Amino acid sequence: MFIFLYRADKVRVVIRIEKERLHRLNMDGKVQVLRIQSVTKRKINRNAAAIDSQNNNLNVGDMSRQGQIKHLYRHFVFIFCHTLTENGGIFVLSSIPSNPINTVPMSPLRITSPSPHTS
Repeated sequence: MFIFLYRADKVRVVIRIEKERLHRLNMDGKVQVLRIQSVTKRKINRNAAAIDSQNNNLNVGDMSRQGQIKHLYRHFVFIFCHTLTENGGIFVLSSIPSNPINTVPMSPLRITSPSPHTS
Protein backbone atom coordinates (compact mmCIF):
# COMPACT_ATOMS: atom_id res chain seq x y z
CA MET A 1 0.00 0.00 0.00
CA PHE A 2 1.23 3.46 -0.87
CA ILE A 3 0.81 6.45 1.43
CA PHE A 4 0.74 9.91 -0.04
CA LEU A 5 1.94 12.82 2.07
CA TYR A 6 0.84 16.40 1.43
CA ARG A 7 2.34 19.52 2.84
CA ALA A 8 1.47 22.93 1.36
CA ASP A 9 2.13 22.57 -2.37
CA LYS A 10 4.23 19.39 -2.18
CA VAL A 11 3.32 15.74 -2.46
CA ARG A 12 5.45 12.75 -1.48
CA VAL A 13 4.95 9.01 -1.65
CA VAL A 14 6.31 6.54 0.90
CA ILE A 15 8.39 3.88 -0.84
CA ARG A 16 9.82 2.00 2.16
CA ILE A 17 8.91 1.68 5.84
CA GLU A 18 11.47 0.46 8.37
CA LYS A 19 11.25 0.01 12.14
CA GLU A 20 11.84 3.65 13.10
CA ARG A 21 12.03 5.55 9.81
CA LEU A 22 10.55 5.71 6.35
CA HIS A 23 11.80 6.62 2.90
CA ARG A 24 9.74 8.89 0.69
CA LEU A 25 9.98 9.96 -2.94
CA ASN A 26 9.16 13.61 -3.62
CA MET A 27 7.96 15.34 -6.79
CA ASP A 28 11.55 16.02 -7.86
CA GLY A 29 12.42 12.30 -7.85
CA LYS A 30 14.61 12.58 -4.73
CA VAL A 31 14.43 10.12 -1.83
CA GLN A 32 14.27 11.50 1.70
CA VAL A 33 14.55 9.60 5.00
CA LEU A 34 12.58 10.71 8.06
CA ARG A 35 11.27 9.43 11.38
CA ILE A 36 7.87 7.71 11.41
CA GLN A 37 6.69 9.99 14.24
CA SER A 38 6.85 13.00 11.91
CA VAL A 39 4.09 11.59 9.66
CA THR A 40 0.60 12.87 10.42
CA LYS A 41 -2.60 12.48 8.41
CA ARG A 42 -2.86 11.38 4.83
CA LYS A 43 -5.20 12.61 2.12
CA ILE A 44 -6.24 10.58 -0.91
CA ASN A 45 -8.09 12.10 -3.85
CA ARG A 46 -9.42 9.21 -5.92
CA ASN A 47 -11.01 11.58 -8.44
CA ALA A 48 -7.71 13.14 -9.52
CA ALA A 49 -7.19 13.45 -13.26
CA ALA A 50 -4.70 15.09 -15.60
CA ILE A 51 -4.03 15.35 -19.33
CA ASP A 52 -0.83 14.81 -21.29
CA SER A 53 0.55 16.84 -24.20
CA GLN A 54 -1.88 15.16 -26.63
CA ASN A 55 -4.92 15.93 -24.39
CA ASN A 56 -5.31 12.27 -23.40
CA ASN A 57 -6.94 11.77 -19.99
CA LEU A 58 -4.80 10.30 -17.20
CA ASN A 59 -6.54 8.74 -14.18
CA VAL A 60 -5.35 6.84 -11.13
CA GLY A 61 -5.16 3.14 -12.00
CA ASP A 62 -4.53 3.59 -15.73
CA MET A 63 -1.75 1.51 -17.24
CA SER A 64 0.95 3.10 -19.37
CA ARG A 65 3.90 1.58 -21.19
CA GLN A 66 6.04 2.05 -18.08
CA GLY A 67 3.61 0.83 -15.41
CA GLN A 68 0.48 1.65 -13.42
CA ILE A 69 -0.40 5.21 -12.45
CA LYS A 70 -0.62 5.23 -8.66
CA HIS A 71 -1.12 8.92 -7.95
CA LEU A 72 -1.66 12.24 -9.73
CA TYR A 73 -0.82 15.63 -8.28
CA ARG A 74 -1.05 18.72 -10.47
CA HIS A 75 1.18 17.81 -13.43
CA PHE A 76 3.17 15.12 -11.60
CA VAL A 77 2.40 11.44 -12.22
CA PHE A 78 3.65 8.75 -9.80
CA ILE A 79 4.00 5.45 -11.71
CA PHE A 80 4.61 1.95 -10.32
CA CYS A 81 6.70 -0.40 -12.48
CA HIS A 82 7.22 -4.09 -11.63
CA THR A 83 10.58 -4.25 -13.41
CA LEU A 84 12.10 -1.24 -11.62
CA THR A 85 13.90 -2.17 -8.39
CA GLU A 86 14.93 1.33 -7.33
CA ASN A 87 12.58 3.29 -4.99
CA GLY A 88 10.20 0.38 -4.57
CA GLY A 89 9.33 0.46 -8.27
CA ILE A 90 7.94 4.01 -8.17
CA PHE A 91 9.12 6.89 -10.31
CA VAL A 92 7.83 10.39 -11.08
CA LEU A 93 7.02 11.89 -14.47
CA SER A 94 5.56 15.18 -15.57
CA SER A 95 2.13 14.74 -17.19
CA ILE A 96 3.15 17.28 -19.82
CA PRO A 97 6.06 15.48 -21.53
CA SER A 98 7.12 15.95 -25.14
CA ASN A 99 5.60 12.53 -25.93
CA PRO A 100 2.17 11.32 -24.78
CA ILE A 101 2.06 8.74 -21.98
CA ASN A 102 -0.36 6.42 -23.90
CA THR A 103 -2.57 5.06 -21.15
CA VAL A 104 -5.14 2.29 -21.17
CA PRO A 105 -8.07 2.78 -18.76
CA MET A 106 -8.69 0.08 -16.16
CA SER A 107 -12.43 0.02 -16.94
CA PRO A 108 -14.70 1.74 -19.44
CA LEU A 109 -16.05 5.08 -18.33
CA ARG A 110 -19.60 4.31 -19.32
CA ILE A 111 -21.45 1.11 -20.13
CA THR A 112 -24.09 1.72 -22.77
CA SER A 113 -27.04 -0.44 -23.60
CA PRO A 114 -28.91 -0.48 -26.89
CA SER A 115 -31.56 2.19 -27.08
CA PRO A 116 -35.08 0.74 -27.27
CA HIS A 117 -36.19 3.61 -29.52
CA THR A 118 -33.83 2.90 -32.43
CA SER A 119 -34.78 0.58 -35.23
